[in-house]
Amino acid sequence: MSRKLSSPFIKSDSLRFSRQRVSRLRKYRLLIILAVSVFVLDQLSKIWVERFSGLELGVYPPFGGVDIVPGFLAIVYSVNKGAAWGMFSGAGTLLALLGVAALVAIALMRRHLELHKTVMQLVFGLAAGGIAGNLVDRIRLGHVVDFIDVDLGFYRWPTFNVADSAMVCAVAMYIMMGIAEDLRARRSRH
Repeated sequence: MSRKLSSPFIKSDSLRFSRQRVSRLRKYRLLIILAVSVFVLDQLSKIWVERFSGLELGVYPPFGGVDIVPGFLAIVYSVNKGAAWGMFSGAGTLLALLGVAALVAIALMRRHLELHKTVMQLVFGLAAGGIAGNLVDRIRLGHVVDFIDVDLGFYRWPTFNVADSAMVCAVAMYIMMGIAEDLRARRSRH
């Protein structure tokens, strides 16, 4: 007579596996919460600009857009088929693949990146949320929706979005941390 595995044994193993996974994810909860928050805010703001704002694509102040700080900051509706400053325009597939590769690299290199540290979770939570936000645009639309327009008077900054802002903040934080670490190392040698 053959014997079947008892159901409680299977449930126990799967429950233990599930608890281990939840415990592992809990270590990165700040990163996950921040990444999801940036992603959701980015996507909701883009959907509002695209579908509900009534803004005309490619029209900038003084002919269109919504002035937030007249002559300096406006909300407009723009698209970008490239990366920052329109570089690599038309290379959306490559940029999407790079986005996927970056997210996979962050996940696989989490120990090397020291993602157990709060500050690193802040940095990479911002970065991952931003990467994911623009990645979804590239897949969904074939371009990235931008809407924040800054005019410095002598230079109009390329239009950007919440995802771009999050990634720039992440890079700035990472650079500042590197500089601070270098300064600490120099001081300890003297």
